[in-house]
Amino acid sequence: MATSQNQEQELCKDCGFCCDGTLFTRATSFKNEALLPKMGVEIVDDSYWFKLPCQYFDKCCTVYDHNRPAICGDFKCRLLSKFSNGKLEFDEIKKKIEQIKDQKIRLKKLIPNIKETQLLKEAYYAFLEKNKNELKTKKFRIQHSQLLLEWASYENRLSQFHHKEKTARKAPKTK
Repeated sequence: MATSQNQEQELCKDCGFCCDGTLFTRATSFKNEALLPKMGVEIVDDSYWFKLPCQYFDKCCTVYDHNRPAICGDFKCRLLSKFSNGKLEFDEIKKKIEQIKDQKIRLKKLIPNIKETQLLKEAYYAFLEKNKNELKTKKFRIQHSQLLLEWASYENRLSQFHHKEKTARKAPKTK
């Protein structure tokens, strides 16, 4: 049987939601931290970040054995922390990861005009923005009910991994 640390690594490598832009649009860094060449640095309110999705993530980290930013090895999502503390089982977390991966596939089919490389959150909010005048109409809600319900379920599942980013884009306000 794999050790807890090996299982943690397996869960992280299988998931990748903190690297692929699913949970965050940027990751914390330090002023003099050496980042890999393709990592775009941002400075916001005197804090250092690098942009996500990580350019070195392709279904899993492709630079796992390299000198990566500290956050890459230090970050633990809420579910991984619960696993480390014995509060959640390995198989339970694996199932949650697979559910979200399946939802991402469904959402890519449901969001109109999504581009291949576009992040789901970006595509969804662009769709809402484009349709902001129709959002509250019964016709719109019926026509896009599957997408709206799938998105609500997706957001709920993601909240189990980590709190939403404070700077996340919010849905446009409707009148």
